[in-house]
Amino acid sequence: MNLLYNFKFLVRNKKRNILLLVQLTFSFIIIFTLLVALLNTFKGFNSTKNLNKKNILIGTINFNGKDFTSKRELIKHNLKNNKFISKFALCSEDAPYSKYRVLNVAEYDNRVRNVDIITTSSDYFDILDLNFISGFKFNNNNLNDIVITKSLSDYWFKNESPIKKQISLFSGKNKRSFRIVGVIEDYKHYSDYNVLSYGIFKPIKNNDYINEIIIKVHPNIHNYAFESNLKDIIFNIDKNWRFKILDLEERSKIRNNNITIPLLIFFLIVVFLIINVILGISGLLSMNIRKRFKEIGIRRAIGSTRNNIYWLITLDITIISTIGIIIGIIIINILPITQIFSSSEQTNIKSFFFSILLLYIIGLLASIIPSLKATNVNPQNVLR
Repeated sequence: MNLLYNFKFLVRNKKRNILLLVQLTFSFIIIFTLLVALLNTFKGFNSTKNLNKKNILIGTINFNGKDFTSKRELIKHNLKNNKFISKFALCSEDAPYSKYRVLNVAEYDNRVRNVDIITTSSDYFDILDLNFISGFKFNNNNLNDIVITKSLSDYWFKNESPIKKQISLFSGKNKRSFRIVGVIEDYKHYSDYNVLSYGIFKPIKNNDYINEIIIKVHPNIHNYAFESNLKDIIFNIDKNWRFKILDLEERSKIRNNNITIPLLIFFLIVVFLIINVILGISGLLSMNIRKRFKEIGIRRAIGSTRNNIYWLITLDITIISTIGIIIGIIIINILPITQIFSSSEQTNIKSFFFSILLLYIIGLLASIIPSLKATNVNPQNVLR
């Protein structure tokens, strides 16, 4: 088939093909967005680094609007004197397997990146058995020292050491300078599907909102007895507070289920949308082919085979799909889709590749029935 002829024909009949082009372009953008979301969700599933969940509990305090900073030292004092506790760390509301995320901007050498910020005490790293690639954990009294994840270190520093480098956190009037003292491996934080790639850990200031307690208990401690004991400690400090404690293993299962069930529903919706896209494109193609019956009849009369006609229609949809992909890529680079999901370059490349492949498959599947109809055109009936 003559590719140039097909392209010129489609341009001459642009009014007839514009709806098809629009549908394929938006289909490509939607498919890319969904793939970025899915790949971001599952990129940590095969990660080798899982959190140490053994003998670890996480308690969450609801202060009911009361002042809590003045009683933080009392909480720490009571926990230190508890015979069941091996170690503990106070933490912001984005502790492991939390549904909350604390996001902000960080900058180094004019390179700005959205990051997860976890405010905690230094025992956090020991309790969760996090591996330091370089440097060490911060001292709780050095409020300008931070620890970052490996992916964030690679993003900013690549082949140079990040230790003792100064970065900026937050923006506007709240912008502050911090010194990197350690780098840890990326690990599964928000669920078993999500790796904490671009994370920063900073010490607790007096006015920071801290409502989670990560506790490592001694081996062979009965959780129910300890939980009751810990609730008594918290309620003795302030009876107006509410307190909930969960084993980290149980907390991870709850969080994973909260992600898996919506993802299953999401997947079924995507399949339904793809089927509807195929049917919609197939319908538009059928309309276009009905308007080309005379041309197809002439081609059949001068010797074109059924295969020639079939590949003529297939080439048309391939050309339109290619134009839709090019326009879609331009739009995706204009819109902040990848920034919204904070996706890596590798994730974006995979999403582009599979989006292109899937759109061609959708176009080819949608063209099967219209193409078969075109091959069955009887030239004698059309040319009468």
